Amino acid sequence: MDSSDSFGSWRRLHDSDQFAVTFKRLLFAGANTPTALYGPFIPGQHVGLETVQAVLTVHASADGDTLAGPFTVRFANLGGQVVFAGSGTISAKRIKIEPLATR
Repeated sequence: MDSSDSFGSWRRLHDSDQFAVTFKRLLFAGANTPTALYGPFIPGQHVGLETVQAVLTVHASADGDTLAGPFTVRFANLGGQVVFAGSGTISAKRIKIEPLATR
């Protein structure tokens, strides 16, 4: 299975430090993509959609901001049938902005 870059959106929940996040990726047939789940295809053909949803909380600290929370993920074929679903926890830490490179 191959996939596109992610696209999505987020919004602040009420007036809090939490954000609702949804992003998606297009799924493309690879060498080991199961035809039983995605139907007949040629390699590289668009065969499904991945959806990730999360509610993430921003935590400010002296050593930098972090973002953490639970997420769910679903892979669906083009008929809309969910062929994989899972969940977990994500965490991320803000990195410092670096000066722009010059030639």
